[in-house]
Amino acid sequence: ANNISFGLNALNPLSTGTFNCAFGVDALKSNTTGGTNIAVGWKALELNQIGDSNTVVGNASMMKNISGFQNSAYGDVVLRENIDGIQNAAFGTNALLANINGNHNSAFGVGSLTGNNAGNFNTALEYFAMSNLTSGDNNLAIGNQVQVPNSTGSDQMNIANEIYGLDLTNMASGKIGIGTTTPSAKLHIAPSNTFAPNSTDGIII
Repeated sequence: ANNISFGLNALNPLSTGTFNCAFGVDALKSNTTGGTNIAVGWKALELNQIGDSNTVVGNASMMKNISGFQNSAYGDVVLRENIDGIQNAAFGTNALLANINGNHNSAFGVGSLTGNNAGNFNTALEYFAMSNLTSGDNNLAIGNQVQVPNSTGSDQMNIANEIYGLDLTNMASGKIGIGTTTPSAKLHIAPSNTFAPNSTDGIII
């Protein structure tokens, strides 16, 4: 079947899946028909049955996956809760930890997007970035522990707790705020002195 395994209980010997690599105790232990998977680490892809083309390097990463495919998980406990989410990329311990069926998410940094379980097309860069999100779609967060304003919202942006975006996939209603989480215009720049909102260092367009 062109499979290779090394470690106690690594790769179910009854599996009919092909081109799998399993290295570590219980890696791909439950695989049935899944193919072209790479699992390196203790319990990596342990419960996978039919998921294909997953690349996992890290202890307990993607251990609950059953049918999710084309995911990439690097680091310990990455995408651990994933069951059928597809085409996610997560790098860093606990990244996308709680994801169950969210798809097309990118998480780069320890704890990034760790709370997401059903959101799609989200991107988080840096330590625990967007860790508060649970189910929103099309969000972007960049920066150390940077969060989005609404933990279940969609189409939001937060860059370094300074530049914010709302409704960003809608050309007509999308807004960008600098220094404000609630922009009220296409471009809303908050003044440094809130008691003088018309100050020249704050512009609303």
